[in-house]
Amino acid sequence: MKIVHLSDTHGFHEGQCEIWLKEIAEEHQPSVVIHSGDFMQHPMKYQDAEDFFKWFMELPFEHKILVPGNHDKWCEQLENDDDLRHAVLPDRLHLLINESVEIEGVKFWGSPYTPEFFDWGFQLYGTEGYDLWNEIPENTDVLITHGPSMGVLDKLPTNESVGCPFLAQRIDELDIKAHLFGHIHDAYGMTSEDYYIAVNSSLLDENYKVQNKPQLVLVKDK
Repeated sequence: MKIVHLSDTHGFHEGQCEIWLKEIAEEHQPSVVIHSGDFMQHPMKYQDAEDFFKWFMELPFEHKILVPGNHDKWCEQLENDDDLRHAVLPDRLHLLINESVEIEGVKFWGSPYTPEFFDWGFQLYGTEGYDLWNEIPENTDVLITHGPSMGVLDKLPTNESVGCPFLAQRIDELDIKAHLFGHIHDAYGMTSEDYYIAVNSSLLDENYKVQNKPQLVLVKDK
């Protein structure tokens, strides 16, 4: 399966991002596009979310998966309100908030939660991450989280690692093929870990300038 992954667009998804996505679509024909959070510029402005949903659904990829991020605080109310989801989400948009979807035989699981940082959305306090990440199904092929695990593409410009240690512990217990995330803008990149691909596709740099391209991820059958 060919997947195109992007993250942390913060309202700057039009323009250069569109050009890059069109180029990837024409060259590689991925069937799935995934955004792993921080797509809103104003965390509590519904118009931001509505505009992004419309834009996302018009991209030239068959399947769309969206996992919110800490800047997408308006989306917190979608976690447990099925009526609101039905009212505002486009058909065929797979919004994952601690939940799974299977596409073409590949099992995805996504979560927007990240360790506590000020009063942003989808926060994990104390050891809450231990319980949450244990909910990741054993048969997950592609794990999508907004933030990184500890020690993998998670370093700030100060060289401090800020990924979630509980997530790292859970990944060690799983047999995933890929982990897709963003959150830490300066840690953009792709790396092969012991048995899976880790991908940070933050499009914006630390100065909130569009700097990095969406990345193509290939997921092989088990």
